Amino acid sequence: MDGMTPQRGPRITGGQSRYQIGDVVRVNCTSYPSKPVCHLSWLINGEPSNRSYLKYYDNIVYGREGLEVAILGLEFRVRGYHFKNGDMKLKCVAKISSLYFQSREESVESDRPQRAPALESRETVAAKPRAQGSSNGGNLLQTSNYQLLVIIICLMLTSSGKFLMYIPR
Repeated sequence: MDGMTPQRGPRITGGQSRYQIGDVVRVNCTSYPSKPVCHLSWLINGEPSNRSYLKYYDNIVYGREGLEVAILGLEFRVRGYHFKNGDMKLKCVAKISSLYFQSREESVESDRPQRAPALESRETVAAKPRAQGSSNGGNLLQTSNYQLLVIIICLMLTSSGKFLMYIPR
C-alpha cells in the first residue's frame, strides 16, 4: 500500500465548555491513522498558537500497514486576550502536504453567569479525491453529527500525558 489518507478528521480531547481567566487549558489533538502521518497544528481564535503552548508526543504506529497516529497537545493559562467577545475558539488542523486537510474547532466561553454553557464543534474538510481499491473510498470524508458529538463529549485526557482513544460504535 502506497498510502492512506485518514478516514476521519482530527479529535480534540480534554477541553471544558467554559474557562475563566487564570484557568489552564489542557487539550490534545489526535489524528486518525494514516500513511504518511498527518502534520498537526493548533490555532487560537484563528491565529497560530504560541509555540511555547505546544506539547509534543511520539507518533503511534498501528498494524502491518504501518499507519500512524499523531498527537499534539496544547497547554496554556487563560488570559483576557484569549477571549474574543467572550468566546475562545480552539482549532486543530491535520494536513498531509496537499493531499489532505481537515480541522476540528471547539468554541468555549468565558465563565460568565449570565450565559448558559456552550460547546460547539465544527469540522472543515478539503481533500483531493484519489483512486481507491476499496469500496468505501467514497465514505472517507463522511462523519455523522452523532459521531462528532460522541467523540467530543466522551474523550478525556489524563494529566500524565497518556490518552484514552474512544472509537465510536
